[in-house]
Amino acid sequence: LAVEATRQNLSSLEEQRRQEDRRARQQLEQARADARKLEGKVVTVTARAGEGGRLYGSVTAADVAAALEPLLGYRPDKRRIELAEPIRHVGRYQVTIRLHPEVSARVAVDVTAGS
Repeated sequence: LAVEATRQNLSSLEEQRRQEDRRARQQLEQARADARKLEGKVVTVTARAGEGGRLYGSVTAADVAAALEPLLGYRPDKRRIELAEPIRHVGRYQVTIRLHPEVSARVAVDVTAGS
């Protein structure tokens, strides 16, 4: 919507821009802090497996997000978790989490056999 370029409207627009910049900086700093929490960490996901370590089904990004929740204090969006390939076997996998467009973190995911 267009508004008249009065002194009051320009001042209001400038204040909105400052608030947006402040919010963006805070989000970036929070993402960097979360990345520091995650770097070098190993999370464990337990899944049902058959002989030879093959899983019944697969470990999904949602499973990884649930495993990350205790470390971060919140559950990251599963769409921000990048799995190189579907996890279908017991083992250790490297996973990238995009916390912010400018910040990513890599964590190891240990998939163990459980009942």
